Amino acid sequence: MLAAGLAHSAETLSGRAAVIDGDTLNISGTHVRLEGIDAPEASQTCARKWIGTWRCGAAATKALTRLTDGRRVDCEAQGHDKYGRTLGICFVDGRDINAEMVRTGKAWAFVKYSKTYVETEGEARALKIGIWQAETEPAWVYREKRWQTAETAAPNGCAIKGNVTAKG
Repeated sequence: MLAAGLAHSAETLSGRAAVIDGDTLNISGTHVRLEGIDAPEASQTCARKWIGTWRCGAAATKALTRLTDGRRVDCEAQGHDKYGRTLGICFVDGRDINAEMVRTGKAWAFVKYSKTYVETEGEARALKIGIWQAETEPAWVYREKRWQTAETAAPNGCAIKGNVTAKG
């Protein structure tokens, strides 16, 4: 057991988590990307069932905060992504929070990298909840469009990629 209640082994990272966005946590300085899911980007909006839009990215971040707030989070490491973040399947009180984000329509099954949550996504889609209440652009398409816009607008096509959250 390390300081501040952090347990870390080659397979499990545990402790209290700070939510970065709808699919990323920080556990004592280690960024953990929830493996197998992709939540809307923080600034992303999604279509409503009848008319208008809602702040689905902010809602995903809020949902993950509610699931983890003040609780011990246990993440089973699944390797690392191309940004060096630990990929993890994370649990609070034995409950798979990756699955819960998909089940409640706050994230997509990230089928490009994993088929783990495809069935769970199908259930949310059938219930037309969250991101499934209307036609919505998946987060990976949203990010790609933002990147293309940044490249076009950048001097000499030299766009700089970065994420800015409410905390900077």
